Amino acid sequence: MPRFAERPSQRRLGGGRAVLFCDVDRFKSINDTYGHAAGDEALRALANRIRACVGSNDVCARMGGDELLVILGGIHAVEDARQIEEKIRQAAERPIPVGHAEVNTSLSIGVALVEQGEEFDQVMARADTAMYEAKKNGRNMLVLVE
Repeated sequence: MPRFAERPSQRRLGGGRAVLFCDVDRFKSINDTYGHAAGDEALRALANRIRACVGSNDVCARMGGDELLVILGGIHAVEDARQIEEKIRQAAERPIPVGHAEVNTSLSIGVALVEQGEEFDQVMARADTAMYEAKKNGRNMLVLVE
């Protein structure tokens, strides 16, 4: 979870930001087929790919398990978030070498645009709900809540 000077639930975020809640689709099958070391290797590769898709002032964090959080700044319209999300999804779809094999991954991503004065926990919950909608609707997609 990103660290703030205050607890995240007390920090108020300003506009111009988006939160992307990402979940690696069918990640358990990677661990079951190739082992947990390969799963960890795949997560590190995905994290590096996500970092390459976002700006240096954006925040990328592993929330736990196979859930990743991205906080984007400089988002002034829905299309800004969609362009970055599409880059992230495309990067995740490239095969990842692990040991003597390659694994294929995809991401279900929930995106919430930060509303002026919104609590961090609120926007994160909206993005998390959108991510579960993406998983329910077929995976490897974006669901945006406005």
